[in-house]
Amino acid sequence: NTEAYNFTDNHVFGAKAVNQLRAQWSTYKPSFQAPDPFDPVLIISIRDPLVGVESLVLGNSTVSSGSNFPDTRNETRWQIQDSFTYIKGDHTFKTGFDYQSVVSKVTGLGDATGTFSFPSAFAFTQSQLSRYLQNFGTAQDTRNKYMGFFFNDQFKPTANVTMSLGLRYEKETAVDDNNNFGPRFGVSWDPFKSGRGVIRFGAGIFYNRVLLRTVGESIQNTLGSQINFSTNTIGTGATDPRRVAILGALSANFPNTYASVDELRALVTAACATVIAPPAPCTPNTGFTTGNISEGGTPIRSVDPDLKIPESYQFNVGFERELFSGWVFEANYTWNKTVHLWRDKNANAPVLPTGFNDWTSWLLANP
Repeated sequence: NTEAYNFTDNHVFGAKAVNQLRAQWSTYKPSFQAPDPFDPVLIISIRDPLVGVESLVLGNSTVSSGSNFPDTRNETRWQIQDSFTYIKGDHTFKTGFDYQSVVSKVTGLGDATGTFSFPSAFAFTQSQLSRYLQNFGTAQDTRNKYMGFFFNDQFKPTANVTMSLGLRYEKETAVDDNNNFGPRFGVSWDPFKSGRGVIRFGAGIFYNRVLLRTVGESIQNTLGSQINFSTNTIGTGATDPRRVAILGALSANFPNTYASVDELRALVTAACATVIAPPAPCTPNTGFTTGNISEGGTPIRSVDPDLKIPESYQFNVGFERELFSGWVFEANYTWNKTVHLWRDKNANAPVLPTGFNDWTSWLLANP
């Protein structure tokens, strides 16, 4: 769901000066089929005579991370742009700025609202859980301010040559990268002085925009705020008395979910303490994992502290000639080089020891 309001004002000061002011306010947020995206999720295994065992899912999907939907992204954007043009002799000067403020509030819904699993429809009617999952600290609130300033001069040094010189500076607060200067140069030359042919050349440095989702995941990971709970990680198996006792307490409390980690920890600790001679002592962290690593091994993402905004170096040279009325020949050559492109890498990937050509040879040498 999007909503936007735009405002534009074009002001003509006279034959030599004009100013354009534009502003907008907009919001963006996803639309959910579920009545409330923060309702808990129910997974009930049912036996269909035609297709076998299926899962009936009530609520939002339980498979989610910062890079997958669903989430409750609520993005608000303020933007204001201004450009001023002034003509003096053979020169056309243009200057302006672009300012944007973006607030992106995101809550990943993967098991964030509590996920109740039941092995059968009968077990559901008896509130007998087979598994319970809940993730805490899945918010990824990100704020970013974008600022851009530019100046350009277009002029004619001779009657058949037009040149353009410009410089743009851009900065975003989400990434610590402050040297984003983008010079621009362009020239058009009519070697025939007939108005029927032209040679053009242009070059410049351009910058990409920050991907807020990547930055948001980094903020979440840096704070270490995500804590995952799964009954499947309690004890040594489904019959472990600790797991049985905790599932019983969760079943008795169904359909209530838990607003905080401390509330769920208190229930887990109390239930675990009722077990006689457990195979291992009960702790307040039974069933909990931290560090943004879920039961399924959801990967975490961090951002290099020296991350730079991607840059693109471009130039183009072209020739255009009118052959006869209505027919034009044109040829262009374009060159583009990019640097500082963002990529993912697995920081935990093992490094092949020296002396081996591949992992197969290492495994054979280390059975």
